[in-house]
Amino acid sequence: MNGVLNSPYAVAKAGVESMGRALRTELTPLGASASVAYFGWVDTKMVQDAVARPGSNRLQENTPDFLLKRIPPSAAGAAIVGGIEARAPRIFAPKWWRYVSALRGILNPLLDRRMEQDRRMISAVLEVEADADEQGAAAVAAAKA
Repeated sequence: MNGVLNSPYAVAKAGVESMGRALRTELTPLGASASVAYFGWVDTKMVQDAVARPGSNRLQENTPDFLLKRIPPSAAGAAIVGGIEARAPRIFAPKWWRYVSALRGILNPLLDRRMEQDRRMISAVLEVEADADEQGAAAVAAAKA
């Protein structure tokens, strides 16, 4: 997904993916390798906190349920170990995520369009922005005090 309401994280993920793919190509002639792991949602504290943030419920309402299913960290770890042992270029957990990944060029524009037009998503973005403005104003006031 496009990382709405969490764009810095989404940008970082895209950068890590590109770096891993480039490293694999650069390292192959040297007998080394690199893998990129693709997970849906790993049930970590970071994900739990993100889901608890204001506006996140609207993001979840716009996302098909099967894309929101969380896996335990142990499943992510086991997938990484298996992928490294197999020298796999791509590691997926859950395994069906490989199909979502393969269809990104089709699914992402459709999901983007859906979110851009959804009144609930627009409202969520405005709500989060208003909250950020309030927090910023409070921080400025506290700094002046």
